[in-house]
Amino acid sequence: MTDFERDLLRFRKRIRLLLVERHALILGAVAAAVAAVLTALSKWWYTLSDPFLLWSVVIFGLTGGAVWGMLKRLTDFSAARATEQRLDLKERLSSAVSLLDRDDKMVLALVEDASGHIERLEPKEVFPHRFTREMAVFFGTLAALFALYYIPTLPAMQSEARRGEVKEMKKAGVELRKLSKETLKTVSPANKELVKRVALNADKLGKDLERARMSKKQAMHAVKSLEKEIKDLQDKLAARNQASKSAKQGLEEMKDTAPGLARKMLERVEEETKNQSTNGGKPDKKLEDLQKRLKDMQSASGNLSKEQIDKMEKQVKDSLKTGNGAQVPPEFASLMSELMKNGDYKRASELMSELSKKLGQDGGKMSDMDRKNLEDQLKALSEALKNTDLNELSKKLREAAEQLSKMDPKEAAKKLAEAKKSMANAKDLAQLGKLSGG
Repeated sequence: MTDFERDLLRFRKRIRLLLVERHALILGAVAAAVAAVLTALSKWWYTLSDPFLLWSVVIFGLTGGAVWGMLKRLTDFSAARATEQRLDLKERLSSAVSLLDRDDKMVLALVEDASGHIERLEPKEVFPHRFTREMAVFFGTLAALFALYYIPTLPAMQSEARRGEVKEMKKAGVELRKLSKETLKTVSPANKELVKRVALNADKLGKDLERARMSKKQAMHAVKSLEKEIKDLQDKLAARNQASKSAKQGLEEMKDTAPGLARKMLERVEEETKNQSTNGGKPDKKLEDLQKRLKDMQSASGNLSKEQIDKMEKQVKDSLKTGNGAQVPPEFASLMSELMKNGDYKRASELMSELSKKLGQDGGKMSDMDRKNLEDQLKALSEALKNTDLNELSKKLREAAEQLSKMDPKEAAKKLAEAKKSMANAKDLAQLGKLSGG
């Protein structure tokens, strides 16, 4: 390569760079105009105003223009013509390029003359970077896009009614996105793939609501579509157990059987107290406390308040503490029923874990009365959940009760640990219910 060719190559690279910029701005302006049209149409189809879509259109235009500029044919001759026009060198450079392959003294002199004119020049000085017409068009179109996107969202440009709708939608959007993230975090592995798509759709709708670019009618329609999608998914999850009724219906029926269960346990306690008195002993303080709690349970009816449930949970957890002997709380089944009925499967799952741990550690110290009381409670819960969408959990509770009847509390503890896993489906259903309500 001659010195002239090397010098010309520097100018050619500079021209190529400016060509890439020019063509990127041309197609970028076209793309920004298309994005502005989409923004204007979003009044009727709100999804067209998705920032990701709009920016993708603009970036695609810029990228396409840059590729166009890269691929545009640029020869040494055209680079020489452009350079000599800038430097007013007549046809010195282009003539030198045309005759470069000839080997005679006149041509060599021409090439040397051409090289002498450009060897000390900097390409960026000959072809400086300027504010061009293409830049003006691109940035003008981009400004129009921003104006179309943001001006309608300014409070000053909205009616009082619209401002109220926007506030409501943004609040609903934040809550929906929060619930969708919780759903993705807490969903069980078995249902992950089924639930993931719905949760992502909920998150997308949450983003749309947060942007508040849709009308109230559009928002209501979108929410109804999501609710239908969630309902279909809930039906699929519930159908896995071929349920004849919902878990909530079954657990609701528990409140009718709870007094009878308490009465049955109370009869055992009174019999034990009577035996202790007959043998000349003083009734155990724990038995007296248990008797009082069972009488309270027997008289309780209807739905429990949050305060009553919290108090009952404290009593149950205190009874299940490792250092508190092997006594099993009589409120266990009723509390589990209330927690699951209210969709609080996290607390119910924790309670199941504590009972399983208790049986594994102290199950061998259980009295016959405590063992039978717990057996009846597990059977009552199992019966309430039988043929519901928690049928699998019902089976595990029944198996745990059977192990207790065989006087094998450690095996019952294992069955309860398995039962905890069976609650995953219930937890997913409950979380989808929250998402639907969002």
